[in-house]
Amino acid sequence: MKITKKAKWITISLIVILFCILIFYVQGGYTSDAYIRANWTEISPRVEEFVTQVYVGTNTFVKQSDKLFQLDPYSYKMTVETLQAQIELANATKQLYSDQVTNYKLQLKAITDQLKIDVIEVERYKFLMDKQAQSTEEYQRKLYDYEKDKVEYTKIQTAIDDAKNNEAEQVAIIKQLTAQLNNAKYNLESTLVKAPFAGFIVNNYLMPGMYLHAGQSVFGIVQSQECWVEANFKEFWVGRIKPGQKVFIMPDLYPFKIIEGEVVSILNAISREQAVDKTLPYIEPTIDWIRLQQRFTVLIKILNKPQYMNLKMGSSARVYVLFW
Repeated sequence: MKITKKAKWITISLIVILFCILIFYVQGGYTSDAYIRANWTEISPRVEEFVTQVYVGTNTFVKQSDKLFQLDPYSYKMTVETLQAQIELANATKQLYSDQVTNYKLQLKAITDQLKIDVIEVERYKFLMDKQAQSTEEYQRKLYDYEKDKVEYTKIQTAIDDAKNNEAEQVAIIKQLTAQLNNAKYNLESTLVKAPFAGFIVNNYLMPGMYLHAGQSVFGIVQSQECWVEANFKEFWVGRIKPGQKVFIMPDLYPFKIIEGEVVSILNAISREQAVDKTLPYIEPTIDWIRLQQRFTVLIKILNKPQYMNLKMGSSARVYVLFW
């Protein structure tokens, strides 16, 4: 009788367990292939030089625009000062040509007035010569003065054109030098590298005296304040997962702690072959009995994270999605 009763309880327990497992797999999707993700970037200088000072270390928390490290600015300061001097010289030269244009215009006005007088004198003396009231020599002298003033007018007009061209050339030179100066100032400012956003410094082994090239990765910065979960679900469940569904997240950093989440989106495509030059992500499939199950990444937003939890990028988690 006792054996029968014991068998009955075992049977009931197995049924309950099987029922719970059935509910677990029918009403939701589970995966242990999930991890914490956060925005991060590699820090690299825009210019090259020797490092003179490092302001942060590994695990240092920085705010946006905080100083990270300083490159030697001397050569960049010299470039800025040289270009500033060249611009001052070009401005002075431009002003010189501008003054020449003004002066030549005054001379041109004077010679223009003189030419008007010359025309009148030539016509008058020609009339008197025709009337034999004036000698031919006097008429020829007035005609010579008129031709000489015409030549002077042409010379002054040419000088004005040359001065204007030289002034325009200096304007172009100033524009070019100004653009170079702005770029030089930008390079000088870039010798001080600042944090692009708030976060934690990772993998920092930078030391004063090291020579850095432009674009050379130095260390990373992780924006761990805003993180999310990326969970790889087997395709068996992916078709039933939809944005907005409730998610239970169990981070391995905090065993037996559960936080809520919400499905944001599901990856629409993956690559079935692993290759370096593929733009589609590759997720290694799992073997279920004799069939390979492909997996798709589901992006999950973390809701109501407790303040004491400091989730770290790359840490593992377990995820359960409710289908209703």
